[in-house]
Amino acid sequence: MARKKMKILLVDDAPSTLEEITLLLQKLGHEVVTATNGGRAVATIIPGGVIDPSFDAIISDCKMPGESGVWLLQFLNHSRVYLPFLLHSMEPAHREHGHEFNLKDFEEVFDFMTFHLKSDKNYIEAFLKKIEH
Repeated sequence: MARKKMKILLVDDAPSTLEEITLLLQKLGHEVVTATNGGRAVATIIPGGVIDPSFDAIISDCKMPGESGVWLLQFLNHSRVYLPFLLHSMEPAHREHGHEFNLKDFEEVFDFMTFHLKSDKNYIEAFLKKIEH
């Protein structure tokens, strides 16, 4: 069975992370649009206040300057924009202390994973497989 090509919004403030995840997603056959913080992501997914229905998922860093990935998740939830959302962090402490981000209300909306790009790219692939429809 062929995989569905998805349009994914990738949000991260680290250029090397954007590049590496973009290459992985493109290799898997997906279209990638990038933003460097939560505010820019909102401007991309809700341009002019109208939701762009072409996006299939969001992959976002947890902690970024300006509006964080947690802020983005909360903003989208409040705006009733429900997309599969992978919130990631390179910092293991974020995984262990996720409750500090008040994320319990979002358990059905997103996946939170801690991974290091060099060894754990399979997390992204597992997330995409989970949301394919």
